[in-house]
Amino acid sequence: MRRILIIVLVLAAFAMLLPINAGYEGHVEIKGVVPEPQNITFGIYTGGSTEIPLGNFSILKNVIKGRGFNIKNITDLTELGELEGVDVLALLTIKNLTNDEINIIRNYSFYGGDLFIITPQEIDKGMEDLLSLFGLESLGYVKDNESYYENESNVILNKTWEASSIMNGIKSLLVVNATALNYTEKNGLLEFLGINETMSLNNETNVSILYLNNLVWGGNNTYVEYKKGQRIYGQNITLCHIQEYWFGAKIVVISSAYMFEDEYIIKKRFDNLKFLERLIYWLGDQINYMAIDIVDRNPSENTLDLDQSPYINISFDIKITNITDNDFKSNLTVLVGFEYLGKFRGVKLPTLTNETYDNTHNNATLRYKVQLNISEIINKSAVIYVRIVAAMPLYGYRWNKPIRLDVIKQRFEFQRYHPVLLTIGAIVGINLIVLIGLMPYALKRRMRAKKIEEKAKK
Repeated sequence: MRRILIIVLVLAAFAMLLPINAGYEGHVEIKGVVPEPQNITFGIYTGGSTEIPLGNFSILKNVIKGRGFNIKNITDLTELGELEGVDVLALLTIKNLTNDEINIIRNYSFYGGDLFIITPQEIDKGMEDLLSLFGLESLGYVKDNESYYENESNVILNKTWEASSIMNGIKSLLVVNATALNYTEKNGLLEFLGINETMSLNNETNVSILYLNNLVWGGNNTYVEYKKGQRIYGQNITLCHIQEYWFGAKIVVISSAYMFEDEYIIKKRFDNLKFLERLIYWLGDQINYMAIDIVDRNPSENTLDLDQSPYINISFDIKITNITDNDFKSNLTVLVGFEYLGKFRGVKLPTLTNETYDNTHNNATLRYKVQLNISEIINKSAVIYVRIVAAMPLYGYRWNKPIRLDVIKQRFEFQRYHPVLLTIGAIVGINLIVLIGLMPYALKRRMRAKKIEEKAKK
């Protein structure tokens, strides 16, 4: 009873501090680049059964609210409309997911919705199906019988992750009752869409449409017995997996059911709380963000005559936050083209013309220019959209707001003719007019002659 009372008091004190402590190490707000937190909504699914009561994730909820984001309780997943306005859907140790619910989650992701999944300790059929939607499987329980904190299923990790802005300032994590994740390359979402992990835009350009990142893995003493007598160790054990899709969706899977549970997240020896904050900020587009701003477009009109204005010249900026790698441009992909009939066409690689850096805040602004040719994709009147995509691992795929163009193609093109042809045409036209004018008179004479002939026969 005393232990419970202490935990309750600590939670209450911590919850009071959250709204005040909105800034933390490694976070710099860039006004005009990242979205305002109040415009981002996290949806927490409360309608299904959970392995851990949702009340045990009160700190997680307070982190979301304390950082300025909105929270919406989702009580039903039978219709996609239930997720309207939700930017990130959180599934916290959900069990007994139905096929209908998984289909809604699939469609939500396809339309660019982000997912924050904390798997239950006991992976049931519903969770297996959800993981397979993203090409993941559970290999078994993660254990560490040499450096464990309380028992061998409480695994301590020290720096078993790559340096990135998401993991900035994180030194040690306590992973509790986790299962190992494995990417099978059989991605159910891509199979449903009928696409591969790479896409050919033209004969010269192949782009990845999916970024995979094993964000946190096991230590040297960490093992999983995935089959009787067969074990995997260390970096082969994935405990936090991230996916980023071409259509904008970001998926975070945490395979430790208790890692962010109230009792464990407050343990001061470990950085579980800071890790949660970093993930929430990343999912909420506050770190590792790219913004696309159109600087100039010529012609600037939105209605264009295809014969007179087949070319469009565009200048635009890409603003990138939280740069930690001086060689980041080698991982950056920027493409410009047209969206027409649901496909990305006439794609060009823009030219980098200028770059500026804010070394204090580790931000960059890259300016590009490109010329697009409308006639490469259509030769008729149509509605098309100018689309720009900037993509980089752990930054995802960022698209500009579509620019609508109403393209008009004249049905007839009047040509200049030789004077002789014009004269002949005029003579033919005059003769036709005379013929039409004399036709009634000729018919009248013919009728009169016919009557005279009939009288003569009588």
